[in-house]
Amino acid sequence: MKRRIEIPEEYPIAESTHRTYGKSLKGFDKWLHGRATTDETVAEYLVYLFEKGASTSYAKNVVTAIRWRAISENNPDPTGRRTRFALRDYKRKGRGRGNGQVDGLRWEQNANFLSTPAAQYE
Repeated sequence: MKRRIEIPEEYPIAESTHRTYGKSLKGFDKWLHGRATTDETVAEYLVYLFEKGASTSYAKNVVTAIRWRAISENNPDPTGRRTRFALRDYKRKGRGRGNGQVDGLRWEQNANFLSTPAAQYE
């Protein structure tokens, strides 16, 4: 039986966001294995996700889902300094991870692309 997260009226989110948060929170809750959600456990979970090879966008989504759940349940935000540092390091070290994650074009690459005749790409 699937347990659905209740959405308080004062904190509405789109159905697709609801599903995404639910999946993120399900994985986090399973990993927590009954421990409390604290700044330390969220930061540890980010390390776990990094070691599993999860993308940076997924890690950011997990943190947002954790914060949303706490606020929607009238609890204090469990994320803090450790989570911010862990997420910052995740973004820096995890660049290019996950499905479809690529580095953006650099200025010199962009200039080369724009100077190439369009016929070459047909």
